[in-house]
Amino acid sequence: MPSGANNTEQDKARELQVKLYLAAKRSPGRRFHALWDRIHRRDVLERAWLKVRENRGAAGVDRTTITQIEQRGVEAFLDELEAELREQRYRPLPVRRVEIPKPGRSERRPLGIPAIKDRVVQAAAKIVLEPLFEADFADCSFGFRPKRSAHQALDAIKREVLRGRRWVIDADIRGFFDALDREILMQLVSERVSDRRVLKLLRAWLRAGVLERQTLLHPETGTPQGGVISPLLANVYLHALDRAWQRRAGRLGVLVRYADDLVVVCYEQWQAEAALAELRALLADLGLELAEAKTRLVHLDENGEGFDFLGFHHRMVVVPCPLPLGARHTSSARSDPRDHRPATAVAAAGGDRGRPQPLPTRLGRLLPLRQLDEMLRQDRPLQLRSRRTLPRRETQAPTPIERRAGAARAATRSDPAPTRRNRRLESRALQARARHQVKDVGEPCEGKPHARFEAAAGGNRASRPHAARRQAPPADPTGRAQSLLWRAFPAWRRARFDS
Repeated sequence: MPSGANNTEQDKARELQVKLYLAAKRSPGRRFHALWDRIHRRDVLERAWLKVRENRGAAGVDRTTITQIEQRGVEAFLDELEAELREQRYRPLPVRRVEIPKPGRSERRPLGIPAIKDRVVQAAAKIVLEPLFEADFADCSFGFRPKRSAHQALDAIKREVLRGRRWVIDADIRGFFDALDREILMQLVSERVSDRRVLKLLRAWLRAGVLERQTLLHPETGTPQGGVISPLLANVYLHALDRAWQRRAGRLGVLVRYADDLVVVCYEQWQAEAALAELRALLADLGLELAEAKTRLVHLDENGEGFDFLGFHHRMVVVPCPLPLGARHTSSARSDPRDHRPATAVAAAGGDRGRPQPLPTRLGRLLPLRQLDEMLRQDRPLQLRSRRTLPRRETQAPTPIERRAGAARAATRSDPAPTRRNRRLESRALQARARHQVKDVGEPCEGKPHARFEAAAGGNRASRPHAARRQAPPADPTGRAQSLLWRAFPAWRRARFDS
């Protein structure tokens, strides 16, 4: 296959997925009937082959490997597979079962390995069927879905814990892939698919059997874990749990699910206990049950236990409260060893803020709860900055002219072009503020000129009888008023004042 033609065929398959998704999104109750012809389309089969080749899986029961197919010719292999599907001569082979160890445990997990030909057909069916069900899946599901990952599920749990949901139900479904009811699964698939040939193909995969060593088994329940179509069927089956949870128990807690691994976070203990009972009832309706030995109720606090989910251990850790910018982080009350104040004085000055505190408590101290909730809802990074680091600003009562100017600015905020009257009011407010700040120089009497201003101007006290009756200015031991007055006078007046 030429590379340019390959890209064109993939674009056509992607366009097909987009059309199916939009059609399913516009019509939530629509059942699609013309899907078999799309599964054996050449562009869909070529894209399915590329996905199977990228995984480089092992051989199935026929012992045919990907390398052997490439040596014989991919075009001939796809031509033969397309003809079998078009003529409805395709029959799936049994699945070869092997056991692999679970990471971090002594238990072993059964894994089914289909043949290469069956994997390509399953990948083609997934390309066509996945957009139909993806339009219905809930936001609480993160496992084996496009543009969703395990880290998003972990972020969802962290976000709910920071909002105050500290009671966690760590649940585990007992043998999900081996215990799911096939009849319930086909009923759920039939809600979106009405093409009988596609439904017959899915039943053929479920009944193909399992070859374990030299024994061929035909279990009545479950689906082989390890097939290409198995994660999609698992999400379709557990989507019924998601819908029922939102309808019957959504007020009790938030459900976060990754395939058959799920966690429920609640505010209070009674909500968690009620949610656990409701979860058992919902799973019983689907023919499933919880593994009691692995299901537990966990309370997250600074000294409590944690839970394991998606390969990570989650617990509430104790971190020191951040200090102002430039200060050193410490976990004790006395932050500076050179500080010789008694411990009581250090604690009274706010030294206890350096003690270790839980993370939600630390965030709640620095940010208002409403602002923190808005940041968490919008998934924005938290900008933690203590108010102690901001410069303190002295407030002064506004003058009447400033109040009028402020009202004029508020009235013209919607209009970017200020009027001439508003500009005049703002200029008058600035002039009034400048005149008001002159009182800081020497603290003159209210409504009267300062005596030193008269002397600096060279006035004659004898010619001005009221000047003699004026009281002398108060003593200025710091010399601040004189220094400010000296800088306020021009150079020619300084020389005259010295003389």
